[in-house]
Amino acid sequence: MNEKEMDAYLDDFLTPYWQNFVDENNDGEQSFQSDEELEAMYALIKGFMSGMVVNGAQSIPQITEDDIQAAIGMLKGAPTDAETEFDDLVDHTLTLGHLFLAWLSVSGSINLTGEQIDGVFGEDLSYLSPMDDMADIDRDEYHYDRADLAEYRSETANEVSRQAEKAAELFIDSKALNKLDSQVDEDDEDNIILTIQSLAVHLYGEYRQLPFEEWTGSALKAVLTGYIVKDAFLASKDYQSFGPILKAFIDFIAGTQLMTATVGKSLKKAINEATPEMIRLGQDETNYSETKQLILSVKENKTDPSEALFKLLDDSSDDNPFDMLDQPDNKKSKPNVVSMEDWKGKPRKKGKKKPKKK
Repeated sequence: MNEKEMDAYLDDFLTPYWQNFVDENNDGEQSFQSDEELEAMYALIKGFMSGMVVNGAQSIPQITEDDIQAAIGMLKGAPTDAETEFDDLVDHTLTLGHLFLAWLSVSGSINLTGEQIDGVFGEDLSYLSPMDDMADIDRDEYHYDRADLAEYRSETANEVSRQAEKAAELFIDSKALNKLDSQVDEDDEDNIILTIQSLAVHLYGEYRQLPFEEWTGSALKAVLTGYIVKDAFLASKDYQSFGPILKAFIDFIAGTQLMTATVGKSLKKAINEATPEMIRLGQDETNYSETKQLILSVKENKTDPSEALFKLLDDSSDDNPFDMLDQPDNKKSKPNVVSMEDWKGKPRKKGKKKPKKK
């Protein structure tokens, strides 16, 4: 089975179930943030389920414990010295796969109990985390727990995320973007909301600054040239317009009780100062994390979702990723993962591999 045939087969394999899974989990605090995230999740679940197909599963109702073990083994068979971002991708894939299988069990779509599914994954389920607890993902990477900061609280981070999302949605609804010189497509509005939301989470995580009056120019500049370049879901073409969009957002909230005009003026000055560096870094896609590159490759249709996932699993191989699944003895090379040392082109001390969550 070649790549296109496998991709079509997986679509047929998942179609009767995936959208129902999304719809039933797409409410309340567990709502998904954007179409881009849903596309990325679908890419991950297709990659996970492909291991079952290769093992012989012909339909979801026929999935066995052996099929699940094959899918887990395919992911855990990746090099053990992989970088942090690759480890995170595997963990997120296992998390999503486990949740999807549990939902299939509860809905009666497969003849396996939740206990059987948990048993295949093993007793150590420490990689599992709530799907809506997105605020903790960058906690180690961006050093949220520094000694010079107050204690980091996940519940506070989640509240910051909700406040920023609500403010960003009101900003979009106000049609303030219509006043900008550059035209913002309606399709981009969800990503603007997500980016502002993530910006606020990082200002809390990295600097313990709550929205919006506590934001400072120095912290904002650091996040704009750090997280916003490396991990925010902005493509290279988006950085020219993000500065003006963010200033328009500041103008919007500075006109409410959420921020004084003085703070707003200081933040807009910081945006003006940070924008040239943010644009320069944002034009170079080697500054993007591996996860961001995956999201953008799917979003921009540069790479098929399943191919993008397997490219991460075996980036250095010239073979078709699906053909390699038919060769269990084939030794995979270490994936080419963008490291923090390379980011911004500056020498950095290599950090420790991210430990599994307990």
